[in-house]
Amino acid sequence: MSANPTLTNQLELFAKASEAATGFYEKALTNMRARLMTDGKVNGALLDAEQHAAHGLAWVATYTEALKQLNEYASRISGEGRYGEIEALICQMGFSEYLAQLAGGIPMSQGEMIRPHELGLSADDISEFTGSDAVANLINNGNTASLRTKLIELIQHQQGISNLRRYRPGGNLRNHPR
Repeated sequence: MSANPTLTNQLELFAKASEAATGFYEKALTNMRARLMTDGKVNGALLDAEQHAAHGLAWVATYTEALKQLNEYASRISGEGRYGEIEALICQMGFSEYLAQLAGGIPMSQGEMIRPHELGLSADDISEFTGSDAVANLINNGNTASLRTKLIELIQHQQGISNLRRYRPGGNLRNHPR
């Protein structure tokens, strides 16, 4: 198998990229509130007229929360000593893909995409987001063909090894609660 392909300072990159995604979402949310609210309340007629963008905002919120949760998961299992190369690659690739889709467009169905400009995000907003060192590094280097090949190699090497045995100290399954 090839050398470790994970990005250096991966957990730091995840934390910074998650923060950048949150800021990107908050800008979209502010823009959509201005488009959908009248006198501090959601206007039903405006919501109907902006249904595509409102649906897209929900997708951006979902991706942002997924990145936050993935960051917390990676940090937690790293602290528990369970953050192996497979987990690192899966998390890195997940971050890379979701960040790229936030910046370029999220598929909401087979024929429906939401693009940042449809949420009132400007080219400057997108550049600020993708210009973050963490976001740029993850988008550009976090999910390549060679990384996917490495992940496949690692998974194939793990076939037949129980995850319980792998993660329990000493591999003692008899103490596993049933």
